Order: sequence, then C-alpha cells, then structure tokens
Amino acid sequence: MKRVRFKPRATFNADLHRLTGIDHTIVEEVRVAVDLLSDNGKLETEFNDHELGRRMSGYNELHLRDTPKVKKMMT
Repeated sequence: MKRVRFKPRATFNADLHRLTGIDHTIVEEVRVAVDLLSDNGKLETEFNDHELGRRMSGYNELHLRDTPKVKKMMT
C-alpha cells in the first residue's frame, strides 16, 4: 500500500477558514477525506483524486464538492 503523509501547503488553513465562512460543514468533510486517505492510502473515485503536473508534480489534488459561488452585491 502506498504510504501517504498529510502535508498541507501554507495556504491550507487560510483557505479552509475562508470556506467555513461559506459552509461550516466543509471542515468535517476535509477530516473524513484526510482520514480515509491516511488509513487506506487511496480515496474512492467520488473524490476525483489525481496527480498534479508541472511545478506541482508529486502532489495530488482531490475534490470534495463543487465550491458554491458567492454572489457579491454591487453597491
């Protein structure tokens, strides 16, 4: 089994904090995904886990869900 280490980028906490302003349930979804990945070494296909290329080669990306679009009101 492939050994997986969770090493978030520097912007991870800031991005997660921003997303909690949109939907606070995202934190639990992130925990579930990280736990699944740590325990099993892979994710189910619904997470669309895939390797990144170019300068991010060696890193993977996963998708929890589509991020809701927040409409900004024009004043």
